[in-house]
Amino acid sequence: VWGEGDLIQDKPFISIKYISDVMGIKFDWNNSTKEARFGDTSFKCVLKKGISLIPVERLAEHFSIHMKRENKRLINIYYPELSLNDISLSKKAFLYHGEIYVSLREFGNITGIKFQWKPENSDALIGNKNLKARQFGGTAFLPLSSLVKTGLLEVKRPSENSIFMNLTKIIINNKILPVEAYRDGSNDEIMILFDDILTSGARGFLYNPESKTATFNGEKINTIHRKEGTYISLTSLSQLKGFQIDYDRNDHVIRIFSEQ
Repeated sequence: VWGEGDLIQDKPFISIKYISDVMGIKFDWNNSTKEARFGDTSFKCVLKKGISLIPVERLAEHFSIHMKRENKRLINIYYPELSLNDISLSKKAFLYHGEIYVSLREFGNITGIKFQWKPENSDALIGNKNLKARQFGGTAFLPLSSLVKTGLLEVKRPSENSIFMNLTKIIINNKILPVEAYRDGSNDEIMILFDDILTSGARGFLYNPESKTATFNGEKINTIHRKEGTYISLTSLSQLKGFQIDYDRNDHVIRIFSEQ
């Protein structure tokens, strides 16, 4: 990051306007206290030559920024580049308090997943799920903890300065549904939350919570139990009578067809 900044008592400060433009975030400004506020965090700023400067060390505490001092007068500031399905999220996503936030609108534009937005409660509705979002500067953002409930979300960080996210949406009988899934790192198998299969309308499934066993048309099927719930593999699902699976890893789509 290169922009208007200064060293004040040997500590780096940077222009609020510049950091807002680079990160795509909006600070609320309190002129009486000379504080910039974002979310639930306030930053005491310094005015110099009419420019509001924010302390970089405080930014680093809350936005996963890191610094490298090259010499006495030069400090480089690094901020991770985020992308979703190989599309840059520049000015559309950020890290705040260790959580990734993605613009609700941009997420829908990239994935084709559409939400019903309830601004009064910061809720994003899709299917039978009510996902919690946050509003920053009047814009709705979904945290990573909500994004994982919309499909197969995979996050990689090949370097300190880049974060790649891939969201594979799941379509059941030609309808996009919020189906939670994960990829098993030991065998590359995709595991799908069993409850989401049950609520999709697919028939023939039963689950016994006492014995933690699942059946399809009376026959026991293999499942895996985690603290988030019970999961069934995509391979096991494809082997059930009446089910067809169409999955191309490069298309970011899993299509599941079941006989009704």
